[in-house]
Amino acid sequence: MKFETFERTVPFRPGWKREYYDGKVHLRPSWVTIDYSLKLTQRPERPTHGLRMCEATDRAQLIDAFIDSFCYAPEYACDSMKSYRKKAAEYVDGYFGSVRGERSPCSTVLEIEGQIVAAALVKLRPTLPPLLDCLFVRPACFRRGYATIVAARAVNRLVAHGQPILRSGAMLANEASIAWHRSFGFLERPEYFLAQSRYFNAIHERGRLEKCNLATAEQLAEWDAKIASLKDEFERLSLAEDRSNKPLTAEVLNHAEKAK
Repeated sequence: MKFETFERTVPFRPGWKREYYDGKVHLRPSWVTIDYSLKLTQRPERPTHGLRMCEATDRAQLIDAFIDSFCYAPEYACDSMKSYRKKAAEYVDGYFGSVRGERSPCSTVLEIEGQIVAAALVKLRPTLPPLLDCLFVRPACFRRGYATIVAARAVNRLVAHGQPILRSGAMLANEASIAWHRSFGFLERPEYFLAQSRYFNAIHERGRLEKCNLATAEQLAEWDAKIASLKDEFERLSLAEDRSNKPLTAEVLNHAEKAK
């Protein structure tokens, strides 16, 4: 691929690193994450056969389901299959262990014909709200509402245990996860590096569109308005992050102005 083709056809996407060398496109996810919070209230549940509490005996099934569910996810895009399988086993062992907290009895799986097809795995933390540590659905079962089914059951169990808040997270590169969190009612918790990533991404994408003549004047004006809004959020969080870092913040904003 020629560089000119790369510039015209490969957009800047939030959460992704975009590079061109050796005549090839190189895309890989960055580790910018979104922190979510959900106020817990009782949720309506769809009667579903096979919905149950996660048990310690589910370890092998969870590893298999994890490998199937995340094989194309941005989180593991740079891993070999061998490395990915190892990380899947390590995650499940950590879930049943004490990594990021203790396993919650509110964790829920959906089992169909003897196979776990979806899970909402929750961890309890001593000084923080419980964490939706992992949510997955096997690809063969996408678009059936299974993620919402297992999450709703986990939420209702947490409510019954008197928990008021549930935290979760998603990589900025994982658009499907972001969409699900929004649809379920999670709210983003403002974060400096997230705001910075979105701000710079918008600046670079606007510049690419203008340079390659891929946007009308009206569309570029819309980008300008979006960038102005993102800049306001970034500057607000910059001040809140640490007032002692003002020289660093000024340097970052100066770089953003030059990138326009």
